Amino acid sequence: MKKLLLTFSLLCSVATYAQQRYTFSQHEQNAYSYIPAVAGVDGAYHVNSAAHIQTNYDSLAWQSLALNVSGPLNMLPVSVGVGVLNEQTNHYILSTTQLTGAYQFERGKNLFSVAASLGMARLEFTPPMGDSLLDRHRYLPDFGVSAFFMRGIFYAGVAIQHIGNISHHIAASDEYIGKSLRQQIYVLGGANISFPTAQLALKPSVMLSYMSGRAAASASLMLGWRDMLWLGASGKTSRLHQDSGQLAFMAGVNILKKYMLTYSYDMGLHSPSQRPVAHEISLGITFEKLRQK
Repeated sequence: MKKLLLTFSLLCSVATYAQQRYTFSQHEQNAYSYIPAVAGVDGAYHVNSAAHIQTNYDSLAWQSLALNVSGPLNMLPVSVGVGVLNEQTNHYILSTTQLTGAYQFERGKNLFSVAASLGMARLEFTPPMGDSLLDRHRYLPDFGVSAFFMRGIFYAGVAIQHIGNISHHIAASDEYIGKSLRQQIYVLGGANISFPTAQLALKPSVMLSYMSGRAAASASLMLGWRDMLWLGASGKTSRLHQDSGQLAFMAGVNILKKYMLTYSYDMGLHSPSQRPVAHEISLGITFEKLRQK
């Protein structure tokens, strides 16, 4: 426990970054980034990181990074987590660090988790040259609430991030995107289906997001063999910046049921000359279940 608390303290002391819009294709591997209430629901400690980099910049976000650490507090029905997220665009860098506290309880065969997140956000603007800036940097408080539900093989979660819609006008012309922390709503649902006789597992999941009247959706399907090798694909639709959608193909390996490494290749559905390409790598480490019931 002392090592875990020390890790949380170190993460909070690092200059960190976050995303303003839904980006990651592997949302099933990065559930904490969107639904922090998943912290500790399985009684284990998790460390997850992800890097999503787009090789050409015709969409809003071309680089997103994430680092999450979460787990239970001894035998209490309380879990904690630290989430670090990064989004960089041609106009701004948005960075947040959030500390989350989650409370789990059971009702029959249903497991519930509710959580509140508190942190700090930093906005750094990089507008075109020649514009007069009022301020390049600003630190803002950041709040969020989330809930998670599990019953058997099925799970679902919902989160509201950046509560308060805190605005900060950076340019005299007031024309730049990203000048505020806009409220975001995320809905995640899926299932973990096992076929013991074939030593196969199937993980379908769906992610929905909503911000400022704009919606995005993503669905993915992962197929695993012996809980060691994974293959999958996902599709994403969006009404953000004229995106017509993306396809992603994923592959992963799970070592000793503890270390998970996955890679996805994303491509847009624009014309070939304008088609964005992105690479995403996700690494997860799961420590043994320590919570006793």
